[in-house]
Amino acid sequence: MNDDLFLVNYMSKRDVDNGIPLWIYSVLLLSILGLAMAAVILQRILIRPLGRIDSAICAVDGGNIDYRIQSLSKTREFYKIENNFTRCAT
Repeated sequence: MNDDLFLVNYMSKRDVDNGIPLWIYSVLLLSILGLAMAAVILQRILIRPLGRIDSAICAVDGGNIDYRIQSLSKTREFYKIENNFTRCAT
């Protein structure tokens, strides 16, 4: 008697021919859409306000002491930073 154990996964020919199941494609698509949405949200909430603050600092550093941040952020933290920068520059 052979003491080796073999685990065999029985699959029909149809399962082999179909390849990757549809639900895997669905999960992949939803993941890609979720990442795209996260990138857009990150862009609006974090990257744009930091870009405005960076531009303002560079302008003042370059000698333009009359520079003001025109559109203040909607998030409380960036609003405070931008507002304080504008007050300091006056």
